[in-house]
Amino acid sequence: MEQQAKTDDSLGAILSNAIKSFWQVLKKLWPVYLAVFIPLNIIYWLVLTLIDSLVGDQMSLLLMLRIANAVDKLLNGTVGLICVIATMLAIRDVEENREFTLVGTFKQSLSRWGVTFAALFLVGLATGLLTCFCIVPGIIFGIYFAFVAAIALFGDNTITGAFSASMALVKDRWWVTLGIIVVLGLLASAASSPGIIIGVCCSFPLGIVEELESSGESVAGLLKFITYVVDFLGTVVSGTFVDITMLFIPSGIVLLYLRRKARAQSDVTPVQAVLTEQTVERTAENDQR
Repeated sequence: MEQQAKTDDSLGAILSNAIKSFWQVLKKLWPVYLAVFIPLNIIYWLVLTLIDSLVGDQMSLLLMLRIANAVDKLLNGTVGLICVIATMLAIRDVEENREFTLVGTFKQSLSRWGVTFAALFLVGLATGLLTCFCIVPGIIFGIYFAFVAAIALFGDNTITGAFSASMALVKDRWWVTLGIIVVLGLLASAASSPGIIIGVCCSFPLGIVEELESSGESVAGLLKFITYVVDFLGTVVSGTFVDITMLFIPSGIVLLYLRRKARAQSDVTPVQAVLTEQTVERTAENDQR
């Protein structure tokens, strides 16, 4: 029964176990999350505030949103990746009934940062190029490559081999994989909505002050300073909350990968297992010769 549970990759099993596992990880790794995401959101606020003060009047809202998105991806795709890796490693330990520590997981995440970044970069490059030709191929192969980062991170295959390994695990279950990933994203977005509301509400007073100034109205310096402080606190609290809740997505993907891998291994017949073992032994003997 336990073995069957570990290979159950249905939507219900993945969601329920992902929520439980992520909560266990969150209770232990929250200091790492705060230590990484708070400084990143402070930098994010400072960069956007500087850009807005220098050329804000010459930029459209759409362009400003694009710059904000680019800054956010740059920060979270590099330094913030440490938290993603730590979460994925901890989820694996929970799924495999192993103990994990904050310090030990953090050290592992640093040592595995390079290979994970390279894997994600190649996935982004491949899906980006496919999306340039047509959006549909980018979406299709984006799902096929869903497990590449996890495979490379856990050392289950090389970075290049991770692509074919991921496609093999998604093959014949593409729509199911898509559905699970979409639901994971929807749940993470719903959980992050309080943080988004906080950010919007805290930025609203500063927006009013800037609108008054653009129309020629004079605004007291103290009032403007207070609105900047409120906007700063709102951005940091909101951004940190959202960043942490969005870690639920890679948590679910790792859990799905581990279940798919265990299921694939359990599908190997005893005869195939013996033949595989004999092949390995023969290869070892040939290497010794």
